[in-house]
Amino acid sequence: MIIIPIAFIFYFALYLLLSGISPGSKHLVIQKRRKLNGFFVALTHSSLCLLLSFFSYVSLSGVSYTRETTDIERLIINNTLGYLIYDLVITGFLFRELEQRMVLHHICGIVGGIALFFDKNAGSAVILAILLTENTSPFYQMKHVLKILGKSETKFAKVNDAVFALLFVTIRPWISWFLAYNMLASELNFIVKINTILMYSVGVAWSYSIICMIKNRLWSKEKGMLEKIGEYKFLSGCVLAFIAIGLPYIVREHYQAGFLHIRYRGFTFI
Repeated sequence: MIIIPIAFIFYFALYLLLSGISPGSKHLVIQKRRKLNGFFVALTHSSLCLLLSFFSYVSLSGVSYTRETTDIERLIINNTLGYLIYDLVITGFLFRELEQRMVLHHICGIVGGIALFFDKNAGSAVILAILLTENTSPFYQMKHVLKILGKSETKFAKVNDAVFALLFVTIRPWISWFLAYNMLASELNFIVKINTILMYSVGVAWSYSIICMIKNRLWSKEKGMLEKIGEYKFLSGCVLAFIAIGLPYIVREHYQAGFLHIRYRGFTFI
C-alpha cells in the first residue's frame, strides 16, 4: 500500500526534474513544455511497468486465474496506481491537459486497481492485462513526444506509428478477448470483471478509430462503409456489448466451456 504514495511522489518529482532538463524543450511555450514533460514521465512509467510485468509473467510460468497475488505483482499494480493518480491529479485536474477519454481510462484503472485489494487472486491476470493493453503505450507516448518536438515526419516517427497501429489492432480486439473471457469465467470479484469489460470495450473502440485512420492514409479519405459503421452508434454499441459480454456468456454457459487457455510445456500464455 505504501508503494502508491511513493510512486506518486516519484513520478511527480520526475516531472519537476524534467521541467529543467527536457531535451529540445527550451524553445517551446509553457503549455507544450508541460505536455512534453508529461509524455516523458508517461514513457518512463510504461517502459518500467512493461519490463517488470514481463519479468513477473515469465518467471511465474505465465498467467493463473486462481493463484494468490505475489509480492512483485502487488508492487507492479501499486506502482501503476500511483502513476495513474499522479497523472489524473497533476496532468488532468491541475493542468487540464488530459484528454477526456484518458481521464475515463485512468478512472477505470484506479477503480479496478482499488478493487484488487479485495481480491487476493487477481494479480496474475492483471499483469497479463498490462502486457496486452499497455504494450502500445510507449509507442503512443513517443508519437506525441516527436510531434511536440516537430519530428513527426521523420522515418523513425513513421516506423513508430506503424508498430503502434499494428500492435493495437492485432492485440486489443482479438488476443485480449481471450483474457477478458477468462477473467469473466473466473471467480474474480464483480468490480474487476466490470472493469475488464470496460477496458476491453474501450480498446475495441480505439482499434476501430485506428483502422479508419489507416484506411484514410493508405487508401481513400472519402467516407465509405467503414466510416458509416461508426455513425450508427447505438447499433455499434450493441455489437460491442455482444462481443464483450454476450459472446463470453454464450461460450461458457451454452457450450459449457471452462477457461480458454493457451499452454505450451507448462507455460500458460493466456
